Amino acid sequence: MEMKLFNKWGTEGISVKDPGIKDYVSLRPVLVLRTGARYAGNRFHKSRVNIVERLMNKLMGPGHKSRKHFKSSYHITGKAQTAYGIVQKAFLKIEQQKESC
Repeated sequence: MEMKLFNKWGTEGISVKDPGIKDYVSLRPVLVLRTGARYAGNRFHKSRVNIVERLMNKLMGPGHKSRKHFKSSYHITGKAQTAYGIVQKAFLKIEQQKESC
């Protein structure tokens, strides 16, 4: 049985062609897209985390990205369910746009 992202989209047939980022983009299927910072203390931990989870982690960051406060120094807010829903809705919209073309 193949594991799928959001129980809907598979990662088979997807490949990264850019040799510069190939080692750092993980498309390995996972059951739940929340590792809970399991790799936080390890060097190069981001290369083992699924790329969709990394997107969700970026959405959970507090602060703003303008002027001198590029990223806030506070802790991540922990709105994992909200980020999960945002990414899932974005994927659904992308799928609908691909079907209409």
